[in-house]
Amino acid sequence: KRDGRIFLAIRRLERDVIPRVDGIVYVTKWAKGELLSWLPEGASVPSTVISNFVAPLPCPPAQEPLGDLVTTGRLDDRKNHRFLLEVLRLAVDAGHRLTLDIYGEGPLRRELGLRIASLGLGEQVRLRGVRRDVRQYLPGYKAYVHAAYSETSSLAIIEAMAAGLPILAGGIGPIAELVDDGAEGRFWPLDDPAQAADILIDLMKSEQDRSKAADAALDRFHRDYDANVLGPRIRSFLLDGG
Repeated sequence: KRDGRIFLAIRRLERDVIPRVDGIVYVTKWAKGELLSWLPEGASVPSTVISNFVAPLPCPPAQEPLGDLVTTGRLDDRKNHRFLLEVLRLAVDAGHRLTLDIYGEGPLRRELGLRIASLGLGEQVRLRGVRRDVRQYLPGYKAYVHAAYSETSSLAIIEAMAAGLPILAGGIGPIAELVDDGAEGRFWPLDDPAQAADILIDLMKSEQDRSKAADAALDRFHRDYDANVLGPRIRSFLLDGG
């Protein structure tokens, strides 16, 4: 609990340790700002901002289409899967039937299953559970959807971009650093499912726009999130001081 006993103990430990480390690697500018907002003395520590990164996908055989939309992540409140279900229901009401596969497990699985049924989405939404090889399946989808409202960064979005998927996500601080609205994907409001449905439909109904965003996402991955690019940068900072 914020400002509870354990929270304050953690903060005391961080105040003691952080100013004495050799360096700090932040995964986003947002994360750096969040730390320095309560620990300004952290600014004296040598630091760099290097995004999370993953290895590029090997070139597999052509992937059989698996569906329209995909998302990965723990089934909990923070990931906000209920929002995705509301958006899909509104899209159906507007005449656009899109499928969604959800990879992950968590405490909300039963509740989400019931919600899927109550919204009449049983033939569109599948709870696929945990797959350690989920990256291999991502190229079989048309777009990656993300509704989390609290992130430091998002490895899931980076993995989706590595698979050449356009991104639909809330434009919260750290996510806004990963994707440019109108380029690699679209930002949608996490407090307005109706507007989000319009944004989703607008992207998915135009194969030209979707394909353009998909190409931009893959290009952005190779430029900014490829382990082959960022690995040497983090090694240089850790071993050579920059």
